[in-house]
Parts: sequence; C-alpha cells; structure tokens
Amino acid sequence: MSYFQIKIPTMKKLLFFLLFIPVFTYSQEPSKDDTKITVTAADTANLFNRICLAMLDKGYSIESKDATLKFVSSTEKTLGSRSIKIRAIIKDSLIVFTGQVASNSTFTIYGMKNERVFKELHYIKTKESSINKIWNEFDSFAKSFGKKIKYSK
Repeated sequence: MSYFQIKIPTMKKLLFFLLFIPVFTYSQEPSKDDTKITVTAADTANLFNRICLAMLDKGYSIESKDATLKFVSSTEKTLGSRSIKIRAIIKDSLIVFTGQVASNSTFTIYGMKNERVFKELHYIKTKESSINKIWNEFDSFAKSFGKKIKYSK
C-alpha cells in the first residue's frame, strides 16, 4: 500500500467535516407564526434567579413566579404602540420562552370603546411591523441565556 492510498480517506473525512461546519454551527431562524423560543442554557446555576433578575434589568416587573415549578411571568412592558409580557418555564437546561402582545391604541366606535386584549406573540417576517419590533425584543431577551436556540409553534 502506498502513502497516498492511506491518506486519501483521511483527506475525504477532513473535507466532509469542513463542508458541514456551517450546518452544525448555524442557529435556526424563526419561521412564520413561531410562538416559542427554546434556549439550551450553557450555565444552569441559579438559572431561575438569573431570568428573574434579567427581566427586572430589562424593565419588566415580575407578575408571578414559582421557584418549585420554575415558572416566571412578567407584567407588561410598553414598546411603542404595543405592550409585551414574557413568560419562561425552565426544564433542566432548557428554557421555553413565550410572549403575549397587546395594542396600546384605543378607539371608540358608536360609543363603544375597544377592549385591550393580550394575544400570543408570533413571528412575522416583515421587518417594519410593530409586532416584529416586539418579537426582536423578545428574541434578544431569550438569546441572552444561550446560543443554542430552537423556534417552534
């Protein structure tokens, strides 16, 4: 057996590995109507407390929390013409974030005032919408806890 016959399979493996590095390091992008962001936390020490403190640091107040169930939800935070609430559930090293959004616009038609309702926050691809600005706030908050991200419905 010659030297080149031994080294070719090794070279093929190296090329195969180099071709697929971007696939393994690529973070999933959200698709239309995704509502959840699941983050795999690299550091799980005091994760529940860190999420609570991060909410406070970002201008949210804690509406409810349960350290036993590892659940926390924020009160609303106003961002332009809309408001957002964030909820987080911790399962081992996974954090599942969901959000709710409501319009801050009020109007009256024939003496009836519109009712302000929080709805599930979902991803919309248009970059200039107020919902997308809310999503970006939500997304950056979730990404602050880890780099391995999964978006889902």
